Amino acid sequence: MELAMDQQKIRAMIVDDESGIRTLLRTLLTRYFSGRVEVVAEADGVESALETIRASQAQLLFLDVDLQDGMGFEVLDLLGEERKKVHVIFITSHGEKFMHRAMRRDAVDYLNKPIDPSEFTIGVERGIAHVLESRAIEQHSTSPATKRSTMLCIRHNTGTETIVAVNMIICCKADSNYTQIYLTDKRPITASKTLKHYEEVLVKYGFVRVSRNLLINPAHCHVKLDKKNTAVVQMPDGSHEQVDPAFQESVKKEFLEILE
Repeated sequence: MELAMDQQKIRAMIVDDESGIRTLLRTLLTRYFSGRVEVVAEADGVESALETIRASQAQLLFLDVDLQDGMGFEVLDLLGEERKKVHVIFITSHGEKFMHRAMRRDAVDYLNKPIDPSEFTIGVERGIAHVLESRAIEQHSTSPATKRSTMLCIRHNTGTETIVAVNMIICCKADSNYTQIYLTDKRPITASKTLKHYEEVLVKYGFVRVSRNLLINPAHCHVKLDKKNTAVVQMPDGSHEQVDPAFQESVKKEFLEILE
């Protein structure tokens, strides 16, 4: 019988050409995440990693930067469309040298050897949040007819997770490296990811960035023109939020028919 989504263990794979590192990562995952993450495969090179990732359907990938037959980046480049299904935590002994390349490939985290257990657990928590969010989205169609039922997994700054319906989100506000997410049932959630992340996730559901600090759901927030022909946002409680000058033209264009 298939387990419910919140009971399914996340399928992890370790790719490193050092057997000692593979053993260490497996040990740490067992120690801290035994009920949530299961190591389903290992590999020690680019070629073996490609075959095994596809066969194991891994969701969370611990990937060494420098492998015996190439670079870990090659694995991601060669995966093609299947890359979207894998969330990557890079492991390296090269310090910060390859960090920018890792981030350009949407890495969840970038951990240095020797592995620090506290840094490792933080990175894995981030990886789990990414996988759960992807799961929630995949459970629902993104077609316009079913947008109402689309769910989003939000990782709290406290380490817990909440799954909410996208249509319940009123707006998202930047809060340093966190995001304050406001819901229709009055629950505010402090999410552990940046506003830019939520903009990338929610723009396909019609959300609009109106300022450096604010992303709105037009289903709940209304854009109007003031006496100076400046676009402003009217919030559900009747208050108003200013649209940044840099966003004025794009917001007006987005809401042109409504404003006219």
